[in-house]
Amino acid sequence: MSFGFPAYHIENIQYKKEFSTEEIIDFIKITFQTSSFILENNTDRIVYAKTQISGASWGEKIIIKINRDNSLNIKSKCSFPMQCFDWGKNKDNVNGFIAAFNNAIKKLETKNALGNVENVAEEKVKKSNESGESPKDKLIKLNEFKEKGLISEEDFNSKKEEILKEM
Repeated sequence: MSFGFPAYHIENIQYKKEFSTEEIIDFIKITFQTSSFILENNTDRIVYAKTQISGASWGEKIIIKINRDNSLNIKSKCSFPMQCFDWGKNKDNVNGFIAAFNNAIKKLETKNALGNVENVAEEKVKKSNESGESPKDKLIKLNEFKEKGLISEEDFNSKKEEILKEM
């Protein structure tokens, strides 16, 4: 529970240097879209959002600053300036944002990793096509890639059709 005029909670988190400021702003916007926060506006390095007034709260303002040291400063404060107790709502907002933000980044990293795996598998299929292997051997390798999850069912069926046409 925070106390102040208005009550607030602040936390800092680090993010990977490989992301640009624009990408971080996009992650923040995605995070707001998948949560109860309402995006108000943003500048080059600051994003503003709010929550709605409810039976449990007069609403909170969320301010996220993107620092030059690859960190985010996340602040949630009560919208009503004379509200001196927040009953843990601001801390919940900050922790909820952090969890959703990290989840958005993990989803992107997983998607990128799967894309890389599919590219590697596709290269292996191309090499086996160029190596003079028999269609039967190619189909066996292709099936192994599918069973290992290196290629999707759709890619498997497409390549299988190509190999069967060669016969």
